[in-house]
Amino acid sequence: MRRPGADQCFNGLGAEGVDLISRSLPRGRVGPYQLQAAVAAVPDGAEDTDATDWPQILALYEILEQFGPNPMVSLNRALAVAMVRGPAAGLDLVRALEADHGPPSPAARHPCPPP
Repeated sequence: MRRPGADQCFNGLGAEGVDLISRSLPRGRVGPYQLQAAVAAVPDGAEDTDATDWPQILALYEILEQFGPNPMVSLNRALAVAMVRGPAAGLDLVRALEADHGPPSPAARHPCPPP
């Protein structure tokens, strides 16, 4: 996602990261670190939140969850669900996480922009 001044701040490091992950994913077995890098690379080309490929981010988090339980991955997946299927669907997942792990940060309930 583009933020004011991001291009000046990172001097093209986002493009370099996208290039690195694009070249490494096809090589051999994909692990959690490659998936996390792929998630981080998806928004790089988007002009704003609305242009972000949220279905792709959701698919990557669903694969990442298969590597084992991780409340942060599940919370991030809930955000992606909210962006793809609507806030109610994302909050349902947050409630399930609360039942299993206790309440997350208040940021988890911060309103996200409509999908």
